[in-house]
Amino acid sequence: MIITTKIFESYLICKCKTHLRLRGETALASEFDLVHRRWVDRYKDSALQILRDRYHLDSDHSLRSCQNDLSNGAPALFKCRLKSAKMECQCDVLEKIQGGSGPPPFFYIPIRIIPSEKIFKTDQLVLGFCGLVLGEIQGIFPSSGKIVHGNSFKTHRVKLDEWIASARNIIEEIGKIKPDADLPGPVLTNNCKTCEFLDNCRSQAQAKDDLSLLRGLSGKDETWGTVVLKHFIDLPRNTPEIVTCDRLFKIPRGFHLLKI
Repeated sequence: MIITTKIFESYLICKCKTHLRLRGETALASEFDLVHRRWVDRYKDSALQILRDRYHLDSDHSLRSCQNDLSNGAPALFKCRLKSAKMECQCDVLEKIQGGSGPPPFFYIPIRIIPSEKIFKTDQLVLGFCGLVLGEIQGIFPSSGKIVHGNSFKTHRVKLDEWIASARNIIEEIGKIKPDADLPGPVLTNNCKTCEFLDNCRSQAQAKDDLSLLRGLSGKDETWGTVVLKHFIDLPRNTPEIVTCDRLFKIPRGFHLLKI
């Protein structure tokens, strides 16, 4: 089983999605997802053009490279697909770093490009995953990497030792998953908006009246009413219109159930 960047990212967000991708299942992308992908692709293309100027590369320098190019010693490699024995990733950029007095004379560090202004833990974990794959291939694990982000294409340096170690642990956890095992129960979150498996998970959650349906649903949604009324049916008649969930369920404070 080859663990790709998509599978790794899925595990950071949703265990159910990880199982489905390990099974090789696919679904049509939502319109929201397609728009989001186009936005990310346009941002990355703009960032790559800017980085090509930063590295003083000729206009004919390819914006796409392969694993064999690691030995050529180019100042930077763009959209480089790397594949080791059990992992595969596509690095947005690999930057050449001169080695010390001993061999090798140079090596590469990974650079990840994201449009958001804020850098999240998942972004650093994915960078660590790229560093892990890169290290297995070139024989030297990079001690640092970079993230280019935001409207001004700022560069943030990330120390990778901790993130590579965390990525290695996650790879071991993913390796223990049996694709033919029962799917974990779906939990709907804000990340589901861009997931191709949303319809599948929503129907399962509706069948179970799962409380995660309360996240992001409008008062007009029939499922919202079904779930909420189910838990109000035996309450006293003087129950207030808004009841905090910690009086009824073992879930974090701050969430509220609205009586329909």
